[in-house]
Amino acid sequence: MSIEFLKRLYENDPFLWCFAIRKFKQADKRNPPPRGAILFTGSSSIRFWDTLEQDMAPYAVINRGFGGSMLHQVHHYVDDIVLPYRPAAIFLYAGENDIAGLWLTRKHSAEEICDNFEAFYRHLQDEQPGTPIYYISIKPARARRKYWPEMQRANRMVERFCAAEDNAHYIDIVPVMQTASGEVRKDLFTIDGVHMNKKGYALWTRVIRPVVAEVAAGAKARRNA
Repeated sequence: MSIEFLKRLYENDPFLWCFAIRKFKQADKRNPPPRGAILFTGSSSIRFWDTLEQDMAPYAVINRGFGGSMLHQVHHYVDDIVLPYRPAAIFLYAGENDIAGLWLTRKHSAEEICDNFEAFYRHLQDEQPGTPIYYISIKPARARRKYWPEMQRANRMVERFCAAEDNAHYIDIVPVMQTASGEVRKDLFTIDGVHMNKKGYALWTRVIRPVVAEVAAGAKARRNA
């Protein structure tokens, strides 16, 4: 197989992650998750959040992060791993791999990230109107410093988009991952400088859990109305 073929396969082939998606579906058959839970999806920063359920307890959450996925790939599987759960809200982390050009793929621009997020958002609003989406900002990964300016640009564009939409929200996790001088904290990452360790996820929990609690309280109030 040529390098060009592999590039096209990773970036465009919807079947690339089919085995991961199949595992999710099999798990759902064995142990159906509750409808109305809060869904986390996206790339490996979600996939490797092994303590998500404990960190968000007592609120019901579902982890559907997969592979080193990109935003448009997550969007491709909305009908498989998002809509069936009828989630109370969706927390999405994607865009980092897109800009860094994971493996053989081309690097996506900030504009493409924002466009793909908008497509994801519009799809969800068409199918399940009123469902809120929380975009978790692209994190400042130590090993991806050279891409940080474009990642920051993507963050700003998505933040502006969210500010103009009723059901799109932006969660900025960058400040807690930096020192007072703006340097990325080295102690938050595994040896690869991309993925987070327990300290990193503890900081994410500190930022995201209050939002989850607010979402859960709102969903409960609507059910009891």
